[in-house]
Amino acid sequence: MRMTNKIMQNNSLYNINQTKIAEDKYTTQMTSQSKIDRPSDDPVVAIRALRLRTNVTEVTQYYEKNAPDANQWLDVTAGALTTVTDIITNLYKQAEKGFNKELKSDDLQVILDQMKAYTKEFYATGNQDYAGRYIFTGYRTDMELTFSKPANKEYIIYQKVSLDDFDVLNTTDHTKLDTTADLESATEQDIKNEDKHRLRLPYKDIKTVGFAITIYDPANPSGAGTVVEASKYTVSEDGQVIFTDAAYTELETALQNGKTLEVTFKKDTWETGDLHPEHFYKCVEKTITYNADYDVDKVINYDVGYNQKIQV
Repeated sequence: MRMTNKIMQNNSLYNINQTKIAEDKYTTQMTSQSKIDRPSDDPVVAIRALRLRTNVTEVTQYYEKNAPDANQWLDVTAGALTTVTDIITNLYKQAEKGFNKELKSDDLQVILDQMKAYTKEFYATGNQDYAGRYIFTGYRTDMELTFSKPANKEYIIYQKVSLDDFDVLNTTDHTKLDTTADLESATEQDIKNEDKHRLRLPYKDIKTVGFAITIYDPANPSGAGTVVEASKYTVSEDGQVIFTDAAYTELETALQNGKTLEVTFKKDTWETGDLHPEHFYKCVEKTITYNADYDVDKVINYDVGYNQKIQV
């Protein structure tokens, strides 16, 4: 190939131009602190850069936002639990004071008032929140744990019952002493003391109308269940259900054989400090059914980083 002067000039100009292009490229990189201006400059480097930026963003989010937020959530929770511990300790001390037989009625009333105040504070602590989210209500962070003021809302509550929910109530029948006529003829044998089986419901001021106890057989999931006859127990508005010995034996046998027991009742008046039933039971309020599958142990997981979660 014959190398002419024109070819040599063109090659020299081309090399000079390429040098200028390279100089412009490196000057731009030094000024912008970026190796490429657009993905098409180097697709492989672009992909690596995007991946690196994503990782840096995740680490920054974890370090500067998520971790401190989760740590603050734990601090608020620990503070509330410390308050609850102090309240229970003070309640215990007040109860010990009440055992002093030398105290007068006015002194006992002071102790009672203090215990009521501690009780209200205990339930109010359950409504502790952080950044507008209640910390003791599981995944229902938008709903407080207890009623903060009296309310009139009717709920139908379905409570699963086990043998551990029953206890024994010792009672004394002194109806023979209620009238003067009976009092004159009363003997020691007329005063009867006996133990009765009791189930205490989680709420007082319940409606006795519509109250029902049903036994279900897991082997027959589509069955309607067997309703316990109302004559076998008595239920009071303060949430106490008293069973006859025969009725309790029937329920005890059913539970020991793997069957389940469900109590259904209504409540429409709520006092300050009453627990919201949505957090603990299957219940119906108007047309809304909560915990239809009886699963009240759903959890909320706090996402603190890439593939890193903490259960609240």
